[in-house]
Amino acid sequence: MSLLCLSALLIALWASPVVAQRPACADSVSRALSGLIGTWDVRPIFRNGSTWDSTSAQAQIRPDFEGCVLREELLGTRYGQPFRVLNLWGAVGLHDPIQRTFVHSQHGVIGVFAGRIDSAGLIMRDSQVVSGRMTYFQHRFQPFPADSMRFSSLQSTDRGGTWLLTWYADYLRRVAPGPSR
Repeated sequence: MSLLCLSALLIALWASPVVAQRPACADSVSRALSGLIGTWDVRPIFRNGSTWDSTSAQAQIRPDFEGCVLREELLGTRYGQPFRVLNLWGAVGLHDPIQRTFVHSQHGVIGVFAGRIDSAGLIMRDSQVVSGRMTYFQHRFQPFPADSMRFSSLQSTDRGGTWLLTWYADYLRRVAPGPSR
């Protein structure tokens, strides 16, 4: 259902005429996510069987579609091969869940996550069938937003009874965000 909501938002934005007035969704995204805007040095650390590997990357996060979404492009290398991650962040209204579409150049569309910001940070969830088994995913951004934060990706095959950390990434802001408009 989350994919449908984000897809409908993107189609509506693309098909709507450009107007001088700032769209309402831009205010929701600006209030919830403006702390992400900027350039980040990223250190992804990922599970490779029973060991952990790391690499480095850079993420650029900027407003797009009249400010209704944030576009994150992360570029790096993994096992000597370049990879790219594209995330689209958005929220329909100020009290609606934040949604994030996650696409990886080596894996394809990974999911559409939805969640909320609270005292623990931004916690987002998705579920999908993987190899014939329902798998639950949780992405955490802690603290959120900040000039440095940790992204953690966990998965569960027992409805959230136990969680396996599959990878994480430390984000360190390289360029301070510009003034809010």
